[in-house]
Amino acid sequence: MSVIWKYPIPVGMAPIFVLMPEGAEVVHVATQSNGRDQTLCAWALVDPSAPEEQAVFFTVATGQEFGEEWEHVGTGLFHNGLYVWHLLRRRTPTS
Repeated sequence: MSVIWKYPIPVGMAPIFVLMPEGAEVVHVATQSNGRDQTLCAWALVDPSAPEEQAVFFTVATGQEFGEEWEHVGTGLFHNGLYVWHLLRRRTPTS
């Protein structure tokens, strides 16, 4: 069985560690507003019965450099596009 779960992601320069069911696939990234504040959110397709694993994310602004160990998963626009943050996920090492 699969469902879509929402994960709020803090914007900043440090890696963000999120517990997600193993194999979670981020299918959408956007900002969500509570009327005054905006939060970057990732929606992921998950199997709720799968064991949890730690996913590692990172946010960068447009024009910021990042290493090859990160893959782009989505973009959120804040304040009608005045600020743009890109959500990156650490690539899973291949054996």
